[in-house]
Amino acid sequence: MSSGIYRPLFSVAVEHGYFSDGLWNGLHFEPDAETSKMAGLSSLVIRQTGNGVRVSVDDEDRHPLRMWAAGSDGRLRFRFKVRAQDKEYANYTDYSVSGWSGIPCFDNLDKEVQAGGGIRLSRGALVTEADFREIDALIGEGMIDSRERRVPPDFIVTVYVVLDGEHGFDFMPYLIGFGARRSYWKYYMLGDMNRSDVFIVDQEKKVEFLACGEVMLAGNRPARVFRSNQPIFLLEKSECRFQLRECGVSGEKVLIKRLPLASKTRLGSEMIDGRKEVVLENFVQY
Repeated sequence: MSSGIYRPLFSVAVEHGYFSDGLWNGLHFEPDAETSKMAGLSSLVIRQTGNGVRVSVDDEDRHPLRMWAAGSDGRLRFRFKVRAQDKEYANYTDYSVSGWSGIPCFDNLDKEVQAGGGIRLSRGALVTEADFREIDALIGEGMIDSRERRVPPDFIVTVYVVLDGEHGFDFMPYLIGFGARRSYWKYYMLGDMNRSDVFIVDQEKKVEFLACGEVMLAGNRPARVFRSNQPIFLLEKSECRFQLRECGVSGEKVLIKRLPLASKTRLGSEMIDGRKEVVLENFVQY
């Protein structure tokens, strides 16, 4: 008989360096068919947490789970297909820079508990190419359906739980960390800001901007171009403070106290030092 008291079995939380609070909210963890069936035949509760999922079990009604585990080599297998609400997430996520194919897949096999508690499901501190698996292999193993080839999940999480001992299990928090994209920033100065003696200054003196000459944009609009000399993190709330200044006979003059920050929606690419690099474009006109 159910006690109505549910004890957490495990949780998965997803972090992302782009967001100011470090949490990747707006994720939906969809249980696969086996996980849904197991939850329906037992006292499991699966709850979405915004940036992850939390699975709990009735504290006094674990018999159905033990029966399920007995038929599955003594362990329970939970699998979730995860989809992000923001479909532009690849624009500000680090692993997408190299255009890796496949889907990130995570599990808790052969992972160690961290000093502060919890287990990271990625192979490293952050998600890398090593966490990706090819879609054909996932279809072959039945992890995704062939109909999902065109619109696959954004990533897949698998958690194995072994029920043993007096209490049956110990709660375990799992973590997945995605890094923020680092890209070159490019400014196009149009209209009255397209002046021959303008330049960009980083008030923190960490980044320099190279003058790249003048180009003609669509609509016969001339623009003076500047590009950062190094990749810069794209963050939801960036602390970068870039100024547009002009050098005149009486010294430097500030034209724009703080230039607009890079947008996750304006991506381009160009060859830099022999490599094709992603460039975030900013168009400035006053």
